Amino acid sequence: MKPLNVGLMFFNDEPQKFFPYSQIEIVDLRNGSEGDDMTERIFKGPIDSMIKSALTFIRNTIIEEKYSK
Repeated sequence: MKPLNVGLMFFNDEPQKFFPYSQIEIVDLRNGSEGDDMTERIFKGPIDSMIKSALTFIRNTIIEEKYSK
């Protein structure tokens, strides 16, 4: 029996063992691409928790203003 890739990505606590660099990286460049103010955040783990953590980080940290009609 061999595990499927989807099983390793979703149900393994460390999919990096099987898929190197399987992570989400978010880089925040506040002053454009030439600015010195850069923040990097790396999310690792099962794919569903990586996506949830990355979206929560973006919602709470990156998005500063929300417009409504």
